[in-house]
Amino acid sequence: MAFAKPRPIPLLFFISAMIVTIGLGTWQIQRLDWKQNIIDSIEKAKIEAPLASLPPNETIAAHEFARVALSGWWEKDIEFHVTPRYFKEKLGYHIFTPLRLKDGRTVMVNRGWVPADHKDIAKRPESKAQGHTSLVGMIRVGADRNTFTPPSQAEKNVWFGRDVEQMGEFAKLTNVAPVSVDLIAEQNPQILPVPFNGEIKLYNQHLSYIITWYGIALGVLVIFLVYHYKREA
Repeated sequence: MAFAKPRPIPLLFFISAMIVTIGLGTWQIQRLDWKQNIIDSIEKAKIEAPLASLPPNETIAAHEFARVALSGWWEKDIEFHVTPRYFKEKLGYHIFTPLRLKDGRTVMVNRGWVPADHKDIAKRPESKAQGHTSLVGMIRVGADRNTFTPPSQAEKNVWFGRDVEQMGEFAKLTNVAPVSVDLIAEQNPQILPVPFNGEIKLYNQHLSYIITWYGIALGVLVIFLVYHYKREA
């Protein structure tokens, strides 16, 4: 079996294709490990008892997806409206309300979903948060943004991410915790806001992506070898 000397252009395309496909396959292996760790954290949190209080700011990021019991006072007349959020395929907003804890910190609590036409509290006065409350929620770390997320419009009270630091600055709140908490409760579409039910569904298709990219790499290699194979006369 003999092979012809590779021509420059096919060789260049071959090397480029192998770098890209193997690189993407390897990246998907890393993504698979990352996604599996998140899924494991979510499943572990389901069976563990809620934390008795919000962890210190310095270590709180390590507790993402953990359930936590909170007790405090709502900062009345303050709501932050985060969009786009969907419930049963209907567009709306998540209502974030600051909760002042006994330790002096303030945490942004996502109380749940309202339809777009009920964004303003005047349309749902019965849902006004006030006074003391106790609740169980899920700790969420990060602003929930990506490259394409637009900047929030604080003056219009339209937020496109969990921008808790910016929310706190806009409302002149102090000692805001660097996380948000999603209230977990029974869902009743007739009672607004509709809270989070505690279930996070993550699709883990990275293994199929790994097989796809490495399969393409193998295909490129086979095509390259066949193209340069010299048949004996």
